Amino acid sequence: MSFDVQLPARYVSLDILVTEMANAVARAKRDNGHAGTPDAEVIAGAEIECESRVRQLCDDRQLPGREYDTYAKSDWTFLKYERDLFSINDLNACKALTDEGFAFRQVRDEAEHASLMANLAEIVNNDTLIDWEYWVERMPVLKAPDAARLMRGLDPDLYASLDATPTSNDVSRSVQAVKMIQRLAEAQDRDVDTPEHWLAWAGVNKVAVHQGFEIAVKAKVAAHRPPEFVAEITPFRFEYAGYISHITKEQLEEELAGIAARVASGKPRVADAAIKLAEGRNVSADLMLTRLNEAYHAGHLVVRDCSTEIPLTRETRYRPWMDIVLNADLDTLLREHWRVTYLYSDMVGPGVTNMDVEPGDAEFKQKTLLQEDRIIQWLEAEGHDPRALPKPPKGGKGVKAAARTALTKDKALYGATGGRFDPAWDRLRASGRIADKKN
Repeated sequence: MSFDVQLPARYVSLDILVTEMANAVARAKRDNGHAGTPDAEVIAGAEIECESRVRQLCDDRQLPGREYDTYAKSDWTFLKYERDLFSINDLNACKALTDEGFAFRQVRDEAEHASLMANLAEIVNNDTLIDWEYWVERMPVLKAPDAARLMRGLDPDLYASLDATPTSNDVSRSVQAVKMIQRLAEAQDRDVDTPEHWLAWAGVNKVAVHQGFEIAVKAKVAAHRPPEFVAEITPFRFEYAGYISHITKEQLEEELAGIAARVASGKPRVADAAIKLAEGRNVSADLMLTRLNEAYHAGHLVVRDCSTEIPLTRETRYRPWMDIVLNADLDTLLREHWRVTYLYSDMVGPGVTNMDVEPGDAEFKQKTLLQEDRIIQWLEAEGHDPRALPKPPKGGKGVKAAARTALTKDKALYGATGGRFDPAWDRLRASGRIADKKN
């Protein structure tokens, strides 16, 4: 007799596995004319037998398990039945089960499966489900520590301290991931943002996001919103330094304007230079960036810190999406190492760029200049020298965060969610109109 075990997901818990194995046994007996015993009794008896059989196979190391968060294969000696999972592939590869007639296949609704897996992870991490209606639907913005915890499936209140151990389960990997996300956000001076923008930011920075957070944010976006809000989050695909993000048309125009401004300043980011070098060369910007990265690591290209303009050392973290190169350094690379017949400085010229934004109408350009001027005016009004800004205190908010909070109240200038502020700040940095105070 064969038993068709229909599982709702590729990875399932022991309870789900045993239930579906018992259901398969009941169906097989019914289809083969084993009448007389009610299904409920058959299922109850089969559940006891199936669970005992599965546990025995696990103890004999004939059936491996999978870690609940990484799906890494492991013996059950190192796993927990109440937390970790079984894989369909492993079940079908278990000769003892297939010899007994069991065959396992996946029958699921993708959305339901994603929600199920998210719920399972949240219960393991928090002993309860996260209140997404509160954290995503009702909270207009999230601070970086809260966003980092939610993106890894940790309740921000339970894990207000990352040293807390509110459950008996080991969540050390999630806690470590939260620390890395917070550190990345701090390095990029991102203190607070909407849940939608945090999700987009995670995609750009290749941050793995807990499915529950992604489901909640997408549900919020899909819900009825005011027309201006919907227009603000309409996605356009934008690829930069190997990262893909989905942003609004206006944000896309501002990103391109920022690239143009940095190229024209003679101090482009490495990724900006890759885009410029790739123009007209019949190669992709991604391939050109790979070549520049290789040149830096080989010691052929001088790359400088985006704030101090001091050349990076081997001990310094290299960030092609932030760190800059000078035209002269690029010329040296092309002339002495790549030995090509053209120079980077000849391609851009002094203060010239052919990367004007389309559509490059006067109204748009005037608006971007106004965004920049308003930032400069606010900094001066607050007593700051725009070219000598203090660095943010460790663990605290800096000048940029304060400026963002104050200025993004002007939604007509900086967008309904303030998404136009960061590109304007980046353009000012690239042009040298704002800079950090030298030590």
